[in-house]
This record gives sequence, structure tokens and C-alpha cells, in this order.
Amino acid sequence: MAEPSLALQKVIAGRLLGNAEIMETIGPDGILDTIGRPERERCILIGQSQAVYSGVIATVHATLHVWIKEPGLRLAKEVVGAVVDAVSFDAQIEGQYIDADDFTIADISVNDTRFIPDPDQWSHGVVNVQAIMREVA
Repeated sequence: MAEPSLALQKVIAGRLLGNAEIMETIGPDGILDTIGRPERERCILIGQSQAVYSGVIATVHATLHVWIKEPGLRLAKEVVGAVVDAVSFDAQIEGQYIDADDFTIADISVNDTRFIPDPDQWSHGVVNVQAIMREVA
């Protein structure tokens, strides 16, 4: 079986890059595959992931980190709201699946969000995403 978390990461990145609000606030260079507090003052990190298998079906969890250099949490919360809108997907509502490498994705949902003020005026938003994927190759 191919590794579904990488396929989901690509889809998430594409959906973030396709969101006008995120591009206006963060920009395309601010969508990163890395961990830790970034050097950039505004970015979204596609971080940790986990895949739980049941035959050819995988439930894949991904954690996204929104980092904003600001004295409060307002902009971080706005960006997290845009992330929720950008990544959420339901094949039953959309009438189609997402093709992702060797997988189809039936559902991408946000399980929870949280906000953490960090030292030195950094705002940190965390978005936990879950996807239901099926291997097709």
C-alpha cells in the first residue's frame, strides 16, 4: 500500500494554495512542510500525520500549524477559519471524490482547532484534520 498521509498532504497544500483569503494573508511561500516555530512571520505548516488502516481504507490524521507574529490571536483565528473552509470536503455533498496519487478521498473534516499564545508575540493556531481515503492503485 502506498503511504496515504503524503497524498493527503499534497491535497491539503493544493486546497490552501487555492484559497484567496489564505493567499492574501499568508502567500504561497508561507505553506510549508516543516516543524517548529518558523522564521517567517506568517505561515501554515503541514506537520505531523498518522494513518490508521482497515484493509484498503485509511483514516488519515494531519496536524496543521498556523503561525502569525502578532500581539494577540485575532489574525491567527481568521486564518484558521479560512483553513477550515479550504480543507473541508464531503464527497456526498460535492458529488465526486478527490483523486490523490494512488487514493481517492471521500471526506476531509476538521476535528478541532485550538489557539496558543507563544512568547515574543507569536500566535499559534492548531488545526487537526481527518480524511477517509481508499487505495485505488
